[in-house]
Amino acid sequence: MTAAFDAASFYPSRAWKQLRLLALKRDHWRCTVCGVHVGGKAKASVDHILPARQRPDLAMSLSNLRTLCRLHDNQSHREKWRSDPNAPREARFTGCTADGTPLDPGHHWREPNTAPSAPHPSWLRPSLIPVHLVNGPPGCGKSTFVRQHAGPGDLVLDLDVIMAALSRQPSHAAWDRKPWLGPALARRNALLASLSRPSRWNAAWLIVGEPEATWRRWWRKSLGPGMTYVLPVPIEVCVERIENDRPHAMVAEHYAAVRKWWNLYDADGDDTEVGPEYCVG
Repeated sequence: MTAAFDAASFYPSRAWKQLRLLALKRDHWRCTVCGVHVGGKAKASVDHILPARQRPDLAMSLSNLRTLCRLHDNQSHREKWRSDPNAPREARFTGCTADGTPLDPGHHWREPNTAPSAPHPSWLRPSLIPVHLVNGPPGCGKSTFVRQHAGPGDLVLDLDVIMAALSRQPSHAAWDRKPWLGPALARRNALLASLSRPSRWNAAWLIVGEPEATWRRWWRKSLGPGMTYVLPVPIEVCVERIENDRPHAMVAEHYAAVRKWWNLYDADGDDTEVGPEYCVG
């Protein structure tokens, strides 16, 4: 027979505190439900997925632990003692992820391209100022082109720059960008949405990849007037620039992205193509 769980002696124990720290490090100090950072004082909770009172044999199992923020830890404890212990507790969590996506699977923002962090947000309204699209593969010189042509009163929206600003990491260094993609998309989309209202900007420049003409036309229709520039720089030129400008750990990933862009690229007569000679910093 399994011994009863004694919470009074379990939670103050050194063994539990060590295991709790392992769970926090494994989960990178983020809530496993919404992704919010819980590294501050009294912000983190380590929860037993199968309650320790019901399964004391799993109380010291790392695989039975998850990191939760205070909001979702409180919801978790309410759910543990409901009449149906076999119901999936994750489905009852409320709130949203770190990028603003609702946790409720039935929420209308969970539909494709309706969330705040959607790559192609369907809820955008036309801008009151010109928005120029700059498209091309990695290493083609999109950022350089924009620096050469944007005015002092223009807004520049570059996802790599936004991720670096949010994470406080250098934009050209090798670091894990995946946790920051959603928040960066949400920030970019919020700025794009703000352009449908009066602002201090003269024009905006949106740096995207978009090899497919369908999506370039979608951006044009969604945002309103502006130029659509495409920088179809050859693969070998892009790769040479990437090898010179990026850390070695990032080269293979960017090389694959360049090839993927060219595999998907289709020209459009409404685009303005820019040669590589205009994209050299």
